Amino acid sequence: MIGKRKPNVEVEKLREVMDRILAEMSEYGPDSPEYPKLLAHLDRVVVMINSHEKKTITPDAMLQAGCGLTGIVLIILSERIHVITTKAIGFVKKP
Repeated sequence: MIGKRKPNVEVEKLREVMDRILAEMSEYGPDSPEYPKLLAHLDRVVVMINSHEKKTITPDAMLQAGCGLTGIVLIILSERIHVITTKAIGFVKKP
């Protein structure tokens, strides 16, 4: 199914590590000497999670692309039947 992803085991383990770091950070205050170390560890874990997660196309993006292509096809077909002096590319929605 579109939009549903199979859970990644590595990402789940990294999220558990992130939860442990956040729990430790809540025990210490921002003034403690351990807090910057934990923050650095948290930054590294977040970068690792972002690199392991797969990017997927959302259903909204697929629908928008399909509608845009359908509109272009309809304009090209109507230009073939009735002579119109426009270009179909001008109607394409730009991101």
